[in-house]
Amino acid sequence: MSELVIDENTRIQILDSIELLARARKHQYAAFIRSERALCVWADDVDMIVAAAETLEESLVHFVWRGEAENAKHNQDLLLDVEKRKGSPPQWDGVREPEKPELVGPTISALEDITLAYHNETGDEDPSVHRMKDYWRERPVMLIAPLSDALSLILVMTLIGLGLRTLVKEYALDGKTTRFSLIIFTPPLFCIASYACMCVIGSIFQILGPIRQVTQKSRYFSGIAPKRTMGDLPHVTVQLPVYKESLEEVIMPTIESLKKAITTYERQGGSVGVLVCDDGLQLLSQAEADRRRRFYFNNSIAFVARPGHGVDGFVRKGRFKKAGNMNFAAALSLRVEEIMDDIRPVNSVDHPWNDIDENKIYEHALEMALAEKEGKAWAEGNIRFGEIILIIDSDTRVPEDCFADAVTEMKESPEVAIIQHMSGVMQVANHFFENGVAHFTRGIQHAISYCCASGEVAPFVGHNAFLRWSALQECMSTDPDDGVSKIWSEDHVSEDFQIAVTLQMRGYTVRWATYSGGEFEEGVSLTCDDELNRWQKYAFGCSELLFHPIRHWLYKGPITPLFKQFVWSNIAVHSKFTICGYIFSYYAIACAWFLSVANYFIAGFDRKFYVDLPSWEVNLVCIILFVGLCNVAFIVLRYRLKIPDCSKLAFDQIKWVPFFSIFFTGMSMPMSAALFSHLVGYNMTWSTTIKTVEKSNFFLQLPIIWRRFWPQLVFFAACAAMMIITSSSLMPSGFRVHNIEVYVPMGILTASHLLYPFALNPWFLSFSARTLFLMSTYIAEPYAS
Repeated sequence: MSELVIDENTRIQILDSIELLARARKHQYAAFIRSERALCVWADDVDMIVAAAETLEESLVHFVWRGEAENAKHNQDLLLDVEKRKGSPPQWDGVREPEKPELVGPTISALEDITLAYHNETGDEDPSVHRMKDYWRERPVMLIAPLSDALSLILVMTLIGLGLRTLVKEYALDGKTTRFSLIIFTPPLFCIASYACMCVIGSIFQILGPIRQVTQKSRYFSGIAPKRTMGDLPHVTVQLPVYKESLEEVIMPTIESLKKAITTYERQGGSVGVLVCDDGLQLLSQAEADRRRRFYFNNSIAFVARPGHGVDGFVRKGRFKKAGNMNFAAALSLRVEEIMDDIRPVNSVDHPWNDIDENKIYEHALEMALAEKEGKAWAEGNIRFGEIILIIDSDTRVPEDCFADAVTEMKESPEVAIIQHMSGVMQVANHFFENGVAHFTRGIQHAISYCCASGEVAPFVGHNAFLRWSALQECMSTDPDDGVSKIWSEDHVSEDFQIAVTLQMRGYTVRWATYSGGEFEEGVSLTCDDELNRWQKYAFGCSELLFHPIRHWLYKGPITPLFKQFVWSNIAVHSKFTICGYIFSYYAIACAWFLSVANYFIAGFDRKFYVDLPSWEVNLVCIILFVGLCNVAFIVLRYRLKIPDCSKLAFDQIKWVPFFSIFFTGMSMPMSAALFSHLVGYNMTWSTTIKTVEKSNFFLQLPIIWRRFWPQLVFFAACAAMMIITSSSLMPSGFRVHNIEVYVPMGILTASHLLYPFALNPWFLSFSARTLFLMSTYIAEPYAS
């Protein structure tokens, strides 16, 4: 298939006859028909056709008036500028390459051969070595994060050392050795304090440290987009796992956003396929399932659907089904590839192989693969994976021009397996809770960007990320339970962390990219209940990564093999410390309520223990650090980075302090419930994330709040009553608790747990305000008359 290159963002396919439109790239929305001598333009919406045609006409007029010589030079610069970009050719593994457009002029590989011959003749340095030196000079390993982590480690060790020094001094005074039993708490104290120390040093670096790295490129970070490689662009597959989300309100807007990006990439010379891993299709009613399938067919979307759990003996393994959903689609795709390799004939001169033949054997291979599943699997469309995969969520918006930058960066950096893009926030409800979580999400994204730019290993969060298909296939392992080779771990809640560790152990790199400007947008939790579920899942996943359930400790040991692999892997040591600090931050939040209650009884009723249990000092440090220093550091960092509207963002940073004080303090008990559930082997379950706005009212929310939060409401209501009683004359004078060092930490914790389900519930507060308005109107009505 040939095409006309108008500019770097516009290529129009050329077909010999109008019958070939059936095989055209649909998302280019235009094609020249040679036999008709006409440009055919189409669109999904009739109202858009005229505007699309006018845009193409304007581009063509500019192309014609630019002249043949100028166009030839322009295309030469676009396609053959190898010397300037000095990019090594990628070694692609994976599926067969899609059909490539015919371009006039020498190919990139031919030009590189000429360049190599020139250097060999002139005796200059080997061009591959020269390119590698330039690459590492362009993407150095930043040492700011290692320095920050080293100082954090020194700080936490200093604090532990000061505590041990206190024990030794007290022993020298009274000679009692029993206090040395507190040394057994040194390892957990080290783990819990490490995150706080990282925050202290990190905040100082944000205020006083270098910031230029945020606008540069480094090994784990891309602050600016790569210079695009125009020419033969690889096929990209967009993988979209869905469940029972609303087709109209959730899935359709995501597909519409994708179609704009696909059109851009196809007009740049690439091709994109969309594969929906629909885990809810076989669970829906027949009418709803047919609507989904019709929508997929009308938009040239492939899908794979597996049966429900327990249907005809089928087992949906894993606590969360996303990993199993994607594994099922990948296994079916690879099986189709195997069948195609078996039945594809050897290409001969007399019978050249073409796309029509390839499509025929694909359809036959898909039918055979589905027959092997005995009707359990549903699939339609092209379910084969391209060289690059973009994983998104069902409620995602993608930039209109994102594919070309990603494939260029993958081509320039063959060691990169994942490019994780910084995400913006897509809001649908716009109430105060969603606004607060959106503010927090944006802040977290900027904080990760700063850390990765400084030299931290980039995280993989499971969506809005480009992945190398060949690298994922290298990570396949056989599940001992069913003997099936799988990419994603179905035994872990945090399958994203598991695949990232596995890839890095195999020598690949995960990279964080910010050049999309946050145009990758994701939805956030719409209720405090949903957000609490999310944090409990994270806590459960962290416990799952670290520890076996207690019942397995006798014959497996407490530490999981995955964490052992992580500790002994070739991942940078400073990044291991950072990741461990992040994991243990969940334990720090979880133990807050238990330690505060214990401190209230121990230090409140016997002050001599207060020396060894300085809860007030810890509470004061947490307030100064997380409420004060961290917020100030982030405000200063935004100002230093010249982010627009710094004053408004600074006000927002301060405005949301009470919100997040209640939020993080009030989730201590639910967080500990998630950690404890994993350790004791309790089957803790969570409802699916709400993607659409479901308005509620006061009377509907009360029973929901009680069903979900009754344990903490009852417990902390009892704690509030206990605090009132123990500080009043009802208690004997020797058992009254008046010291502020004990009372304030317990009071803050109790108030936050009681307020969490009410103060952070947007519908509960909204209805309360409306009720007050109606009551005031009712009271004022007699006076008005």
